[in-house]
Amino acid sequence: MLKEKPDVAKVVDRRVQKTRQLLQEALTGLIAEKGYDSITIQHILDRANVGRSTFYAHFQDKEQLLHSCFDSLNGLFRAAHQAIIDG
Repeated sequence: MLKEKPDVAKVVDRRVQKTRQLLQEALTGLIAEKGYDSITIQHILDRANVGRSTFYAHFQDKEQLLHSCFDSLNGLFRAAHQAIIDG
């Protein structure tokens, strides 16, 4: 019997998830402290403890990182809403 492989596009590597989470948390923490406009990529890298090439492997710029934060938040709202609907 052949085992079915999970759809690779749907499965996100845990390391990728962790890195994206670190970057998102770094950005949101820095926004609370400094405001968005004063934050540099280097501030984010230092807070998240990741390298510049790692950042750019995941995001084009800090604006795209900010949008990913909103996407994550939107996903949480949708899941909570669905849980309420399902009872």
